[in-house]
Amino acid sequence: MTAEKQLQVSDKVAVEITNMNKWFGTFHVLRDIDLTVYQGERIVIAGPSGSGKSTLIRCINALEEHQKGSITVDGTVLSNDIKNIDRIRSEVGMVFQHFNLFPHLTILENCTLAPIWVRKTPKREAEDTAMHFLTKVKIPEQADKYPGQLSGGAAAARGDRPEPVHEAPHHAL
Repeated sequence: MTAEKQLQVSDKVAVEITNMNKWFGTFHVLRDIDLTVYQGERIVIAGPSGSGKSTLIRCINALEEHQKGSITVDGTVLSNDIKNIDRIRSEVGMVFQHFNLFPHLTILENCTLAPIWVRKTPKREAEDTAMHFLTKVKIPEQADKYPGQLSGGAAAARGDRPEPVHEAPHHAL
């Protein structure tokens, strides 16, 4: 996908969660979650600290295992099958609340790493897309800096996808 393309909501389901439940021991953190997100749609998952927002997102990317219900991402049912998990992870990008950029790579290199290696995006296209989004968040001048050179307010999101899933939006620019 080139940076110039505008994402539009389609009738194709990107993520579907049905009756999903997650426990940490006896604590029932996610209860009977039903959610449908269409391709191109933007949603916000809001709630107080500790309400399960990050856990829900981590379940979608199989970083946390849910105990009941189903999660389907781009037609692939999340199961214990490692092939399904790999397929989902290659399509679902995340920016973690406490993101960790590779300190030995520039911001641009951090942003293009996953598209180039996971999605096999040509380097020039990945760089163009990364620069589009760095410009969109008003930090294109940071592209050639290393993470240690950034101020706290000028942090770059890793570009697993042009529109990654943000664990905590205030940390993801």
